[in-house]
Amino acid sequence: MPHRHLHHRAGDAAAALHRQLHGAAAAVLDDAIGALGDGLANLVNRTNPQRIVLGGWVGIRLMGAVADRVEAAVRNSAPERPGSQFELLPSTFGGDTVAIGAAILPLERLIREARGWRRER
Repeated sequence: MPHRHLHHRAGDAAAALHRQLHGAAAAVLDDAIGALGDGLANLVNRTNPQRIVLGGWVGIRLMGAVADRVEAAVRNSAPERPGSQFELLPSTFGGDTVAIGAAILPLERLIREARGWRRER
């Protein structure tokens, strides 16, 4: 029966490691939410926006998983009045907008050059 005992101990060690790694990941997420909340609270305090839209690969995933925590972090860090007057929304453009924007840059240059070419004729 020593084989079962070793297997059980290995399973316990793996479970403990999983809990430790999960705890570390949760701490990183908590820190990210806190920093994002502080940054957006500064934006709210300075500009008093009606809406804040989070986008990009990370923003869309955060809004899909922890939007309520992000909103609470912003409201807790912002002054009371402007902190109660904004709406936090996920972007509807999708997570690939950076790649699309990068692809558009050379096209804009071609369009500008084509316009200049027509003027010279």
